[in-house]
Amino acid sequence: MFSEIFKAGAFGIDLHGVLDFAPDLFKPLLNLFMCANRRVYIVSGPPKEDIKKELATIDVEPDRHYTQILSVVDYLKYTGVKMWQDDKERWWSDGKDWWESKGKICKKFNIDVMLDDHIEFKDGFPDGHRTKFVLFNYYWKEYLELIKGG
Repeated sequence: MFSEIFKAGAFGIDLHGVLDFAPDLFKPLLNLFMCANRRVYIVSGPPKEDIKKELATIDVEPDRHYTQILSVVDYLKYTGVKMWQDDKERWWSDGKDWWESKGKICKKFNIDVMLDDHIEFKDGFPDGHRTKFVLFNYYWKEYLELIKGG
C-alpha cells in the first residue's frame, strides 16, 4: 500500500475512517508529500465547509497537510445529481451516483492514488482507470491499533 502512495504525484485520502482513524500516522506523511510538491486531496462525503471544520479538530491544516478539499456532496450537486437531506441535515443521493463519485472526482483532478475505507467506492475505479484505489480496511486498522498499543 505505502509504496504506491509514495510514488503518487497526486494523492487522495478519505477523512472518515482513514485520516481521522490515524491522524498521527497520516499527518507527517501528508506534510512530507506537500514538502515534496505533491498534491494532496482530502476526498470525502460531506460538504466542503463541514470537512474543513472536521479537519481542524484533528489539526490537519491547508497548505501544510493538503492542497484542496474535494467533497462528494458538492461534486454531485454541481453535476446535477438529485440530492436530498434527511431530518439530521445529512445529504443523500442514489447509491450508484454516490459510490461512483470518488472515481469521477479522482479522474477530474488527475489523482494517482485514492486511499479509502469503503470498498463500495471501488466501483468508481474500473480496470484502466487512471487512479489506483487502495482499500484502507480492517486489517490495516487492526495493525495500526497494535502499533498504537490499543
